[in-house]
Amino acid sequence: MNFDYKKTIALLYRNPALLFTIAVSIVLSGFLMIYQPGFGYQITANGSPVGFVKHKNDIRQLSAQVDSILKEEWGGNIEYELELSHKKGRLAGVELTSDEQLQHNVIDCIDVYKPAYLIKSNTAFVMAVDSKETAEKVLNKVKEPYLNIKKNATVEFVQDVNIIGEELVPVDMVYDEHIALNSLNQPNYLASATRSNLVRGSLKHNKKTSTKPLVDVQVSYEETGVVEIEPSVEKRKNPSMTEGRSKVVSEGTPGKKEVQRKVKMINGEIVSQDVIYQKVLVSAKPKIIEYGTKPKVSGIVATACNYLGTPYVWGGTTPRGFDCSGFTSYVFRKKGIYLPRTSYEQARVGERVSRSNLKAGDLVCFPGHVGIYIGNDQFIHAPHPGSHVKIDSLSSRRNFTCGRRISY
Repeated sequence: MNFDYKKTIALLYRNPALLFTIAVSIVLSGFLMIYQPGFGYQITANGSPVGFVKHKNDIRQLSAQVDSILKEEWGGNIEYELELSHKKGRLAGVELTSDEQLQHNVIDCIDVYKPAYLIKSNTAFVMAVDSKETAEKVLNKVKEPYLNIKKNATVEFVQDVNIIGEELVPVDMVYDEHIALNSLNQPNYLASATRSNLVRGSLKHNKKTSTKPLVDVQVSYEETGVVEIEPSVEKRKNPSMTEGRSKVVSEGTPGKKEVQRKVKMINGEIVSQDVIYQKVLVSAKPKIIEYGTKPKVSGIVATACNYLGTPYVWGGTTPRGFDCSGFTSYVFRKKGIYLPRTSYEQARVGERVSRSNLKAGDLVCFPGHVGIYIGNDQFIHAPHPGSHVKIDSLSSRRNFTCGRRISY
């Protein structure tokens, strides 16, 4: 069957709808032929997938584009490793990656390094900066607030601080002068590293807030001034005043002395003040306090003293006349305390007390005799027939056996 070209053309002119359908089909077929992805390349940067391209030449251009971007941002003295690889395959259903996105993806896979100067103390990594001059400016600014605290003061770092040159430092850790100086006002900047591990990827920011300075600044200076001398306190006995009482005889007056000190401050706070020299200008006068030494008279003693002069009566137990144990039992009974009748029995009641620990109101016992201690080595008693209730010195009786303390 022969194709009749003229008849076909005539037929198409007589049928516009058919002509339109054929035209649209031709256009669509051409579009698909031009834009059908078909085969292309998947790109990998340093082992990580970064995108898809149509032509192999796009891969060769990508490396140069990334290098240009990195050097423009970080300078020409950078170092990095970039290994681009590709794999050919069918791209059906896969969206091609734009040049801009592809470059961004590749840069995300690269660790970029450059030479820098590290500011380090013997306890911490402080900062990485772009030049030695910047490092020196940073350290000077750290000291700056302390330079005018005192004239002729010595300002230095507590730690051993050094500026160390390193060939390979992550670029995002390296500060220029402007950023470095401004960062000193941000106490939460902190990086930790040691000299031995300052290699690729070893410097890491610690984002935890810290108010402790990375380096401590010590200021040392000497100062001379006049200070007050506090009066001392002098205590004096007053035998006419009862125990437990006291009075201020003189308030005293403060003195003055000239003191030369060596002061040490760390981060603005005084940590020590050592006196180098001092001279008294005006002596202080002491504050004088008198305190009583006269024993307090207990209720028992006061009651006993009411019967001074009462005659001795053998077997007596009343104010008409007392013997020794009759007197003591009567006095204690007046205070609501009942003692045994005889001196022998009274020498066994209460708590035994040595002579050195006697207190007013204690019984003092002798062989066949008893009395009441009133303090100051004295006791009150009814001594013997022909005598009367009186006060004697305990030292005058050599046959003291013990004291007895009665709780009341």
